[in-house]
Amino acid sequence: MRTNGFDSYTQLQDHLADLDDVLTPTEQESRDASRDRNYENLVRQIAWLRKEVADMRTEISAVKQDTPPADRTWSQVATTVVITFIVSEMASRLRLGLAGAVAAPIVAAKIEKQIW
Repeated sequence: MRTNGFDSYTQLQDHLADLDDVLTPTEQESRDASRDRNYENLVRQIAWLRKEVADMRTEISAVKQDTPPADRTWSQVATTVVITFIVSEMASRLRLGLAGAVAAPIVAAKIEKQIW
């Protein structure tokens, strides 16, 4: 190995060590390109996540609109179910047929309105 320009072997070793620490332009460019790709992937993932969150918010607002009014308690709902069941059973036992099956929910609704 030629050591021209260096006073000692130690200076040469120090200089070579410094050169090893510095990245060559191609290595630096490849790291920058890799970093840019990672950044673009992250930006794409964030955009996808934002879209998913917006879709979920839309679904939640649709579900909230479909829920029964807040002033109806579970006891009122349970009472309505029980009244409908009892009236339907009565219509079935009295063998009222199709007319009884149609009338049962209507009668149950009238009874429920009188109670609440």
